[in-house]
Amino acid sequence: MDRYNGFLVQLNEHQESLLASYKSGLQVSAVNGGQQLDSIWAKDSKGRMIPLVDIFDPGQEHILVFRYSESHCESCITASLSVLKEWQSKLGNSNLVLLGDFSNNKIYRKELDMYQLESVRAYNVPRFNLPAENLGFPYFMVLDQEGRTSNVFLPEKGTPDITRHYLEGMARKFGDVLAQ
Repeated sequence: MDRYNGFLVQLNEHQESLLASYKSGLQVSAVNGGQQLDSIWAKDSKGRMIPLVDIFDPGQEHILVFRYSESHCESCITASLSVLKEWQSKLGNSNLVLLGDFSNNKIYRKELDMYQLESVRAYNVPRFNLPAENLGFPYFMVLDQEGRTSNVFLPEKGTPDITRHYLEGMARKFGDVLAQ
């Protein structure tokens, strides 16, 4: 009976953790969705500055962004990117972009090599004017060519299933738009 009660307590704690993750995710999305980014410049792999709009392929209206910074928890970044790798083929490489915020482009390039996300474009972009930038954690969002955000999601390393559900939803919801 004690083992059964212990199992019920663990199950209840896990459900509470999942519920808390969903609640915080809804709050993050509500506050950050529909925001207009200021005119932003991105640094490509060769150190050239390009307008952020140039990360889009011709005719592409939306792109799924993973945003992270050198100040974010390394294990949080790694956990999120490992789940992203699982969904990489379903989302399509042309529809994904990594936007890092690193003070040194060479360090950023070395970090990218560690994650082994082949064929995913990556740029070094300074801080955005989004509330999510102040949370201290990496996040996902959909960005359109006008610089508007939607579907902002804050993954948590302790609940990778929720990140999988988010990416599955992005694959379904934006499959026709993203998979052009």
